[in-house]
Amino acid sequence: MTERRVAPDTPIQYLPGVGPKRAERLSKLGIGRVEDLLRHVPRDYLDARNIVQIRDLKPGQLATVIGKVTSARERRRPGRSDFLARVEDASGAVNVTWFGQGFLSRAISPGDEIALSGIPEFSGIRSFANPTWETLGSEERELLHAGRIIPVHPLTAGISAKVMRGLVHTALEQAGDLMEDPLPGELRSERDLESINQALHDIHFPPDDPALDRARRRLAYEELFLVQALLALRRARRETQASGFITATTSTRARAFAKNLPFELT
Repeated sequence: MTERRVAPDTPIQYLPGVGPKRAERLSKLGIGRVEDLLRHVPRDYLDARNIVQIRDLKPGQLATVIGKVTSARERRRPGRSDFLARVEDASGAVNVTWFGQGFLSRAISPGDEIALSGIPEFSGIRSFANPTWETLGSEERELLHAGRIIPVHPLTAGISAKVMRGLVHTALEQAGDLMEDPLPGELRSERDLESINQALHDIHFPPDDPALDRARRRLAYEELFLVQALLALRRARRETQASGFITATTSTRARAFAKNLPFELT
């Protein structure tokens, strides 16, 4: 059993595997505490259960392919920078364009093995526009081979996908069950919503589609619930603190107000 060292409100630098330098990099993603990392949900997922060869891509059908980047370049246009790549496997090639994401030139290079997930288009040659992507190391290959759903988290310079997954896993293991659930248990039962700990685990590392859907539903409901609670509190505060303008003629404020009017009161 892993020794517990942190809590949700622990500064992120004290999570095992972080330290001051990584903490500074994580701060660029708005991650300052362990809870911030737990709520740093994936922006997308690679579905390794639906891997096909490039030649078997079908228009309009979501699919994942794995291949080698044979060319890559940034294309600058007025007000925008795109990134273009060509990816090949033993069966064929696909052209890939990430619009407005020229910065990917610092993350994807010729020779990289890469997984792409998206809906292909066909205009003379197979192509993807803004697909989900992941450069593959040994861990990613293992996950893909196992047919897992792989989370794709928002990243920043110096924090790789592998590092981010490892840190999230550590945070879940050490502090996930210490998260205070903002939804009352009675409400969760009534709405058939899972606990915050389970939802965070399944949003980061979903075992299957139903688990991912349940986690998304739970977190979306929580967000709406908290917004409505905040609005209700603000309304209550206005009602208890609001006061009308004093109109008694003996009031100094009332006399000053009336004196400055551009007409005489009747």
